[in-house]
This record gives sequence, C-alpha cells and structure tokens, in this order.
Amino acid sequence: MRTSLSPFGLVVTPEAGEDVCSLPPALLARWVGQHRLVVLRGFPVVGVEDLADCARAWGPLLRWDFGEVFDVTAVHAVPFHWDGPWAEQTPSYLFFHCPAAPVSGWEMTFCDTTRLLASLSVDELRRWDGVTITYHGGYADCVYSSRLVDVHPITGEPVLRYQEPHDPAAYPIPLLLEFTGVPDAAGLVAELRDRLYDPRFCVTHRWQSGDFLLVDNHALLHRRDPLPVATLPPLHRVHIL
Repeated sequence: MRTSLSPFGLVVTPEAGEDVCSLPPALLARWVGQHRLVVLRGFPVVGVEDLADCARAWGPLLRWDFGEVFDVTAVHAVPFHWDGPWAEQTPSYLFFHCPAAPVSGWEMTFCDTTRLLASLSVDELRRWDGVTITYHGGYADCVYSSRLVDVHPITGEPVLRYQEPHDPAAYPIPLLLEFTGVPDAAGLVAELRDRLYDPRFCVTHRWQSGDFLLVDNHALLHRRDPLPVATLPPLHRVHIL
C-alpha cells in the first residue's frame, strides 16, 4: 500500500511476504524521483551486512574508512546539510534503517529545496545564484566549496546546496562559512534559515521501529533533533552513488 505525505514524501507498506530487498531498483528510483523521500514501513528488519547488500543492488555504494554502513549514534542535534560534499562523488541517495526507534527525539526533518527555490522571485533567485560558500571544519574537518544554487545531476532541476553553520557555543564540532558573491552574508544566513524551516517545504520523519528511509540527497537537505538517550541500537545509514 502507498500513502502520500504532505507536502512531499511517500509511505510504502509491504504485500504479504515482501521484503525491502525484493523491491525493484527502477521502481524505487521512480518513487524517489516523484516524491523525494520514501518511507518503507512494516518490512522485515535486516542486519547490517544484508542492508549493504540490499542497497548495493540499487547502485554502487560510497565506501568510507569505516566501511559502507555508518552507525549513527551521536545524541546531539545536527543542523540542515546534505551528505558527502567533500567526497569524490556526492551520493545520490541516502538509505537509512532504524531497527529500534526511541520513544521521542531523533526526528529528522527534510527540506525540499526544489520547492523552496521555485517559491523565490526572479530577483531573489538571481541573487542566490551568484553565491559560493566555502566551508571550514565540520565533522569531516576539511575545507570545501559549493555554489549555493546548483543543478540536480539526474533531473537537471535547480537545487540548494547549503550546510547550516555550527555555532561553536552550541555544537561540539564547529562549521564556519565563508561567502563570496553576496554583500551581506549575515542577512543571507538569516534569510536561508527562514526559508529552510518554512513548513511549506519540510517533512519531519518520526521513526518507528523497523523503518527504512530512502532519500534524494541532491534535492533535499536534512537535519536531526537530539536523541535523549544513547542506549538504543544505532540508526544505520548507507550512501548510494
């Protein structure tokens, strides 16, 4: 069964005997292309190795020093960002699996930047389109640059590439931003925050035990609320190129 979310997203529940790994990759790609975010709910839980094998059937995986599956265990909040901007190839899809969900906390919010950019006036879009941001630090502890407005490599749509700054007073690992092409960087940061948190462009996912989540990493930015306890099994994540 399929149920649409608002303002975007799709929840899919299985037919009898169906598991996640049996879903055709072309069908999943079509769902993500149409809905940006697909929740697979009620499917059998899989182990870490099976999760990687399942994802690998949909496309090559980005391999990190720790391997292909990352266990998300951090309890602090994470601001809006996209994954892998410093990698040799930015992942196209994020694939999450939550074996056991907390009672509260750790919700993820996703912002559809294609919708956000479509809401801008011609003058606003022209102003944003001339901005480049260089990021210093963050969890990768590196320096990388990106245009604020970029192009979706699959669909050709304009997308927003933005990592919210990490205030050193509030986050254990600061992320500092250096802007070019805009005279008022502080004003742009405030403007971006207002747009990114606008409910017209956002969906918040509240985890249920066993959930799988497939996300368009080019069109969406995502953030995470803090987790109140650190005793649950980790949230697993795979990057599909």
